[in-house]
This record gives sequence, C-alpha cells and structure tokens, in this order.
Amino acid sequence: MTWGEGDGPGGSVSGNVIVKAANSDVISDTTSGTFSTFVSLTSELMGMRVGDAIRLTARGIFSTYGLANTIEVKVLNTTTLLTTGAQTLAANLTDRGWWIEAILVALSSGSNNQGYFTFSNTGRLWDAMDMENGADSATSILVGNLQIQVDWGAGDPANSINLRQLIVERLPNG
Repeated sequence: MTWGEGDGPGGSVSGNVIVKAANSDVISDTTSGTFSTFVSLTSELMGMRVGDAIRLTARGIFSTYGLANTIEVKVLNTTTLLTTGAQTLAANLTDRGWWIEAILVALSSGSNNQGYFTFSNTGRLWDAMDMENGADSATSILVGNLQIQVDWGAGDPANSINLRQLIVERLPNG
C-alpha cells in the first residue's frame, strides 16, 4: 500500500519517489524469505519504459546467533535483478545495520543493474559487497513487484533481518 504525501509513517509518494517505512517487516527463524514490503512497478511506478532507471535504497538491521552464518540478499521482481552471493556474517551480532543502494536500468537489449550491499559485521567495521546483475531481459524492471529476498545459510530461531526503509525513485529517460 502506498500512502499519500504527508499521510504518516507508512509511506509517501512525491513525484517519482516512493518511500515506505516497514519497521515490523522481519524475516527470522527460516532459511529463506521475502520482505512483505514492496513497490509495484505496474501500479505505483506506471509508465516505466525502456531507457528509464530506478534508484533503490533499502535499510534495516539484522541479528545472528551462536555460530557464524552466511546471508545472500537479492533484489527481485519477476526475476532476480541483483544478488550479493553468499556473504559470511560473524556470530552473535545484535541489531547491526545494513543497506542496499542500487540503480536498475531497462535497456532495449537487456538490463543494466548495479548495486552494493553494506553491512556492519564486527565492531566499527562495515563490509560492502558488489551486487551482481542477475537479469538479462529488456522488460525485467518494467513489471512485477520490486522486493528484497534474504537467504540464510542455515536457519536459526535467533537469526533475523528487519527492513526499516524502502525508497524507490524513478529516474525518467529524457
């Protein structure tokens, strides 16, 4: 659901920018899940065409338990647009920050997606991972729901990742 501008913490739309706050959107105790907060490329970003681009920003926190684990984060709609591959996380992390910054571009002969996933892994150190282009369809970013999927290497009741902000901005071509 997209809220009108000034409607409160759920989200807002201003021109070509969609902001959604999702403090309760959590994936935990599982090996794979997709956040329920998403942006519809069909109804919320109507009029997308080849040559247009999307700037995606997502932020949240995560926690791990016991042993070190791996996490893979994907940006997807009808297909995987970007992926981190499996990244190793330290054990016993609590409420650590993460974010995604990405640009998704629809081209006539494919897509050109580039992004990075940054997370606080130990102490004051941050790890930044390139997110590889996962789609090769000219229309891949023009349809479906733009959302984020998380795959844990091993499920554990104390593993959790929370999506707090999802910001999607349409960057028209010309």
